[in-house]
Amino acid sequence: VVLQDFDGREWTRGQTQTTAVQPNVLIEANDKTVVDDKQLTSDSLLAYTITMEPSFQPWLYAINRPVESSIGQIFTDNTLQSPVDINRRLQYQVVSNVGTNSLTNNLLTSRLRAENLKLPAKLNPKTLQFAIQQRANYASDYAYANAMLDYFAEQAFYYSLSPPLLGVNSVDEFLFTTQTGYCEHFSQAFTVLMRAANIPARVVAGYQGGEFNPFENYLMVREKDAHAWAEVWIDSQGWLRVDPTAVIPQSRVLENSENAFNAGFSQFKESQWLQQFQHRLDQLNFYWQKKVINYQSAQHQQLLLGLLGKVDYLRIALFVLFAFVAIFSGFLLWDLWLAMRSKQQQAIEQQLWQQFTVLLQRYGMTVQIAEGPYDLMQRIDTSQFNAAAKTSIRQFLKQYAFLRYGCDNLSELDYQNVLKKMKMALIQSRVQLRKSS
Repeated sequence: VVLQDFDGREWTRGQTQTTAVQPNVLIEANDKTVVDDKQLTSDSLLAYTITMEPSFQPWLYAINRPVESSIGQIFTDNTLQSPVDINRRLQYQVVSNVGTNSLTNNLLTSRLRAENLKLPAKLNPKTLQFAIQQRANYASDYAYANAMLDYFAEQAFYYSLSPPLLGVNSVDEFLFTTQTGYCEHFSQAFTVLMRAANIPARVVAGYQGGEFNPFENYLMVREKDAHAWAEVWIDSQGWLRVDPTAVIPQSRVLENSENAFNAGFSQFKESQWLQQFQHRLDQLNFYWQKKVINYQSAQHQQLLLGLLGKVDYLRIALFVLFAFVAIFSGFLLWDLWLAMRSKQQQAIEQQLWQQFTVLLQRYGMTVQIAEGPYDLMQRIDTSQFNAAAKTSIRQFLKQYAFLRYGCDNLSELDYQNVLKKMKMALIQSRVQLRKSS
């Protein structure tokens, strides 16, 4: 959502409404597409599907600059809006321009320029004076904008979700007194610094990041991923996205949304099994939306008649319950089997490692507790063992290191092959060490 009007306390859409763009018709021409009388290469376009939970707002989610959408209207400020509030789960398709010039518009009207320069009268006088003084030190608006980013990075600004309360001159107090806040504070202050220097700027609210689900290859974006940044108008380049929060060093991040969300649950977040279980639950929800909720009504009737023989509420409810329990149990059993298999594999690997360390100790070399396979390999190279013994030992250590640190999701056949090589290398090491003694 693009926010243009600032009353000193709150940002809103503004009185000057942006106009809706007619839905674009994508005309394929070899590897290029014509959009708004411009040619975009296929590398610049991203087509994707969004499943959106009810927000009870009209805004539709999209990446970067949407150029086509299956629902809603695209506005000149690069926002996508539904004609009605979203009060149910919704799925739609979008094509976005993710190229380097995706935020560039050819024209900033005098009315929009005035809207994006407007500041409340008699508020934040220190900020206005500071901006005017600083702008005089730079040859261009672009250089001044970068200098203000450096100011946030170099001064003692801190990121926190629990900042001090601010008074009437909120930007003054943030910039020169508290210097502690979250993304809304930083984006607001940066936008006011730009406007005070006669550079059109605005605040943008949206989402950043998300959690990738490897089982269905989609990105889950939650409320904790909400973010705010700024856009500034540079005459030679158009609207440029600027994120002043991103320049704050990690050492000055007191508390972020991820830490706050995970507070008290760190032991669960560290569990790989539980993370996979959460991904499985999300996968089940995704599958239900994709295969059941979005299924056409006629197809629903035909499928249910084939499965149930007769369609009534009781049979449907029992079928849905049975299907949910069956799928959920399948995922649970699969993950439990993977966890048990992983433990069994680790036990076998550890047993071979213990046999190997006992063997080395028998021939005068003690493996240290914190010594890894590659560190041990260096000691083997400088040892008094003969060349054949060193080669066998190195082979064992390489296979062990590969199993422990260098592979993920090996098939059972590949795992057994590596294990076989380890056992053979251990036998050869035992024979060659006996010879070298």
